[in-house]
Parts: sequence; C-alpha cells; structure tokens
Amino acid sequence: MVFYEEQSGLSRVFDLSGFPVSTEMQQWMAQLLAGRCGPRGGSKRTSTAQGYFDVLKHFATVLAKADPVPSRPGELTAAHFQAFRKRYEEVPTALRQYIQALRRMMQPRDELTADARRELLRRLCPWKWCTGSHLIRVFGLASE
Repeated sequence: MVFYEEQSGLSRVFDLSGFPVSTEMQQWMAQLLAGRCGPRGGSKRTSTAQGYFDVLKHFATVLAKADPVPSRPGELTAAHFQAFRKRYEEVPTALRQYIQALRRMMQPRDELTADARRELLRRLCPWKWCTGSHLIRVFGLASE
C-alpha cells in the first residue's frame, strides 16, 4: 500500500507481504490499513499510518503463533484477540493503544464473527489503562 502524506506530499510504501500470516490475511490487513490511511480514512500523517501498520504487524505475529492459525479473517475468534491482549498485558498503555487501533480498523468490517467482535470491543478494565495482573501488582494482592 502506498500512503501519501497530505501536507508534504511525501509517500511511503507499506509492504504487508512479510507479515507471518496467509496471503489472504495479508490482503485483508492491507484493506484495513487502506481503510484508515486511504483518501477517506482520516489519517493524514505518515507517523499515524506507520502506527497502524505496526499494530497490524504485532497482531499478525500473535496470530502466527496461535492455535489454530487463522488463514482468513472469518476464522478469527475471541481467543485470537485474547492472545493478543495477553501478549501485551504487561505494557498496559501500549495494549490500550493497540486495541483502539484494531477497533478503528476492524469495527466497521463484516468479516469478524460475533464472538471475535465482542472480544475486540471488550473494555480492558474499569480504569481503562490497566489489566488484571497490573492491578494485582499495584495493590499487592499477589501472594509472593
């Protein structure tokens, strides 16, 4: 995908072919990126487009290690999104940003199953920025 920055006119190529997922998943992720970073997507800066690209790359890396590995978007399950959350739960600020980016890209799409969509839209925790393990560490509830 080629992204053109609105103000400077500079372009950057985002190549998803190196993502460790099937070609069909790569193409779908390219569509997600184009939906946010294309002419009607609202992303005007290269840094924003790079952020979306990076989130998709992180997600693809988690999917490549999943069991089962989804070969197409309709095979994504709640467990895939749970695995993504678990992978980044120790970095709550990044996790929150990653989940928000995935929501922006995936929410308007029809390919997700109902359970996958529910998990994607699930809140991280009542305080929005923390995870269960983070609360345990902060409030000393773990038995060490």
